[in-house]
This record gives sequence, C-alpha cells and structure tokens, in this order.
Amino acid sequence: MPLKKSGDAPSLRRASTGPLRLIFPPALNWALLAYAMFAIAIGWAYAASRIHADYVQTMEAERNSLRGVCATLRSTTLAMRRGASPEAE
Repeated sequence: MPLKKSGDAPSLRRASTGPLRLIFPPALNWALLAYAMFAIAIGWAYAASRIHADYVQTMEAERNSLRGVCATLRSTTLAMRRGASPEAE
C-alpha cells in the first residue's frame, strides 16, 4: 500500500477555518473577535451608565416634587388649625 504525499491530504487547519481563511488570516480573526467583544462590553457599560443616571435624575425630580407637595400641605394644615383659612369655618 503506497503512502500518500502530505500535499494530497487536506490540512486540518484549512478544513476547520472554512471561508473565513480566505478573507482574514487567523491572527486577525482573533483580533477582530477581541475588538468586537470589547466594543460590545463598552456599549453595555455605557447603556447601564445612562440608565442609572436617568434613574437618579428621575428620583431626584420626584423627590423635589414631593417636597413641594409636602410643604403646601403642611402650610395649609397649619393655616386651617390657626383659623386663618376661610375653608376652616
């Protein structure tokens, strides 16, 4: 049984990479994959940061609104207790 030459057998490396081997070299594929993962991580971090900032801003606005309502209710209640309001009569 004659031995086949190594040039006749397809390389395992060529068979496993498929059509991407024709577009980019393997080292560049890993670099692009790492860059894509880094870009996605930065995007998620930015989105989480914006969501948190919006949450804090909304809570602060509602807190200020409730402080105004509380101050109005307090002053109205005190005025009614002192008899200075026409509605109290």
